Amino acid sequence: MRRGRTLIKGRIVIGSADTDFFLLFAHILTTDGYRVTLATTDGDVSSSATGSDIRAVLLDDQQRRFSAVQACRSITQNVASRNVATVAIVAAHANASHIELISAGVDEVFVRPFAPARLLDYLDRRRSLQKVLLRQSGVLMHSGVILDLDERTVTRSGVAVHLAPTEFALLACLMTRPNRVCSRIELLAAAWPGRRFVESATLNVHIGRLRKALNREGQGVIWTVRSIGYVFGSVCGGANAAGPAPGWEAGQP
Repeated sequence: MRRGRTLIKGRIVIGSADTDFFLLFAHILTTDGYRVTLATTDGDVSSSATGSDIRAVLLDDQQRRFSAVQACRSITQNVASRNVATVAIVAAHANASHIELISAGVDEVFVRPFAPARLLDYLDRRRSLQKVLLRQSGVLMHSGVILDLDERTVTRSGVAVHLAPTEFALLACLMTRPNRVCSRIELLAAAWPGRRFVESATLNVHIGRLRKALNREGQGVIWTVRSIGYVFGSVCGGANAAGPAPGWEAGQP
């Protein structure tokens, strides 16, 4: 019975040079039904994160022995692993590391001490998100952006745009109703099914990443509607060449 459960949940790569860290989180994860693989260097992490059964990479941020930031960069820059969720565990008051990890594209950061249930809840939500995405199909096209729900690809002006699963889910939600407001509640439900422990600021961070990725190939297409939500489109709410309608803001959370 346990073996079948493990196969369903998949594998977690634990990136750490600390034996105690590995043993602790290996126990937590295997008890919940995951298999685990240890990677002790940045290169090992990147190469270990390419299997079809990999659900996430758990990074230990102890920069003297193992660089979670560099490992995260290696994962997000590798075509074969960039869609794998990255989770980092940092020490309290490690603000610099936290910022560097966000810049490197980490999906989630947990600050010590924290309840292991939060990590397991996050991993379960990621699995739920993948199931939701797999049930969707078709191609969405608007404002020069093409999102293929079957191939899980995004292009803008013919150039590939690489998105993590959370940003992909947010864009899919926004593009199903172009030039119309998607509320923050709708976006949270789309990207974090069965969400718990998800703060509004988390949505802001991921919308910021989505904007940055899309804006590399053109002008802004995601607009903020203050206190309500976001809109995808090149023309919002009756906006014209003079600018967007009152209450619409580009590039703001």
